[in-house]
Amino acid sequence: MLKKTRHAVFTMGSDAPTPATPAKPETAPASAPSPKEEAVNEDKSKEAETADMSTDPEAKEPVATEPETAEDKTVESETAESETAEPAPTGPVSADPAPAEPVITGHWDLDPSHTRIGFSTRHAMISRIRGAFNEVSGWADIAEDVADSSATVIMQAGSVDTRNTGRDQHLCSEDFFNIGEFPEISFVSSAIDEVDENSYVVTGDLTIKDVTKSVSVPLELLGIDSDPFGNLRAGLEGSRRIDRRDWGMEWNTPLDSGGVLVGEKITLEFEMSLIKETKTAAEAEED
Repeated sequence: MLKKTRHAVFTMGSDAPTPATPAKPETAPASAPSPKEEAVNEDKSKEAETADMSTDPEAKEPVATEPETAEDKTVESETAESETAEPAPTGPVSADPAPAEPVITGHWDLDPSHTRIGFSTRHAMISRIRGAFNEVSGWADIAEDVADSSATVIMQAGSVDTRNTGRDQHLCSEDFFNIGEFPEISFVSSAIDEVDENSYVVTGDLTIKDVTKSVSVPLELLGIDSDPFGNLRAGLEGSRRIDRRDWGMEWNTPLDSGGVLVGEKITLEFEMSLIKETKTAAEAEED
């Protein structure tokens, strides 16, 4: 007879039930290590890895590197150049040298079109009249030692111009310049002294008609510069007062007030532009 129950199974030929296999007790989950234990375990793990790498060189994995780019090579090149380049000077950087100043020594010719050699005097004791010579020529030879220099100026007496035709004709007559017999007025230097920077005193013989007397003329060098045409120019200015009677020009007319029509004191006025003579290499060798 087969009998089935809810909790046991009985088989034929056995009255005792077969015991069921007991279930294994469930294992309790391991407790999480404390932070202190984690730190100790991590240190031990690192020590073990270090020991393995020191005993087995092949076990050490190579460090992966990125491929070198063109930009990296440029930076390395610039770094190498900066390391090998000479250090920059630490002192003050000097500016470009200033251009050399024009040399005053040499031969200079008077430029008539940019030169005025004139005079001024009193008229009727109350006003001043001015005149100039329109035809002038001259030159100067300036040496390294200024004392060895020389200068000459020549004026055509008949070119006198006071902006009054009648007065100019009177000045050309025997009462004054007597141009029929003495057509030129000249000044020839006998000494040139440099009295200060750009300041000179030129002493020479002034000849008017048949009278020659020594006169000293102070001159100021205004500057030396090149014009747009490549000429090197020098500018000079000066004046000197003289008594015209010392050269035999004594004509005059008395005034009712007791004065005279034409002043006896004459101021000579020099406003000169000179051009330096330039020589070719062949001409310089001949000299």
